[in-house]
Amino acid sequence: MTDDFEGMGDNSSTVLDSALSAALRNFQKRHALMVDGVAGSATLAAMNVPARDRVWQLRVNLERYRWFVGKLEPTYVLVNIAGFSLQYVHEGLWRWGTRVIVGKPYRKTPVFKADIQSVLLNPRWVIPPTILAEDALPAIRRDLGYLNRKQLQVIDSKGRVIDPASVNWSALRASGFPYRLRQRAGDHGALGRIKFVMPNSHIVYLHDTPTKDLFEKNTRTFSSGCIRVENPVRLAELVLDDSVKWNEASIRAAIGTKKTRAVALPRRVPVFILYLTAVAEKGRVLFLEDIYHRDGAVLKALNTPTQKLTLESCGF
Repeated sequence: MTDDFEGMGDNSSTVLDSALSAALRNFQKRHALMVDGVAGSATLAAMNVPARDRVWQLRVNLERYRWFVGKLEPTYVLVNIAGFSLQYVHEGLWRWGTRVIVGKPYRKTPVFKADIQSVLLNPRWVIPPTILAEDALPAIRRDLGYLNRKQLQVIDSKGRVIDPASVNWSALRASGFPYRLRQRAGDHGALGRIKFVMPNSHIVYLHDTPTKDLFEKNTRTFSSGCIRVENPVRLAELVLDDSVKWNEASIRAAIGTKKTRAVALPRRVPVFILYLTAVAEKGRVLFLEDIYHRDGAVLKALNTPTQKLTLESCGF
């Protein structure tokens, strides 16, 4: 099956001894599966992937590396969508990593680069256009109580809070919507207590989340496109890069005031949001699930000699 099982002796045995159990767990780690030592359906499916397909997977991801590796700077944040992971690299050295939650398959997190410019403490969430059109407006038309449950305020063009009952919601459409729906800051908020401000055309950013339990899931596709960070306080401490003024204690103290506050970074920190289904880690290759089914488009482009590769031709 793979080199994880080399040296296991007679493979006809049906007994899962300690050596075979350890090899199985190692295999699960390498394929980003639930590490439980049980040969369940997901583990068996990964074992049955032909070696030819794994070679194709390596080829696809070597191509992806070629697109960005020359653009990396000495200090950066790298998010791997398919790996549900975030890494912080400082002056060329890996410093820290954590788990993340990414977009649902029908609201995919895009691949792009942006720069973190500031950290927003106790942020207030303004509902973006897609969520307004597909979720919020339909829910409000059905039940005005949605606004109260989500702790959303209706804000007009002059910044005034409007009584929702005074609005004819059935006549409004997402296109040309004259108000902003703004959520109050707090532990209940969609952004949690920290947002990393990184302007980009996708309106996608890194932020905290009130749903911490979702980080325990093996497949973490739960957001509407943004990246939820498991330990945002630590990431804020790293990118603010001032251990005297902005350490963990002072960041938590500022959050504790419940006041919305923007803290500018001393220097911008680039964020690379990538999609990699095969990565090198500690001298070994990890094979990850193609959660957005993007590998096939890249492989097809690679197998077409005359086609010029672009992000668009590869399904982005």
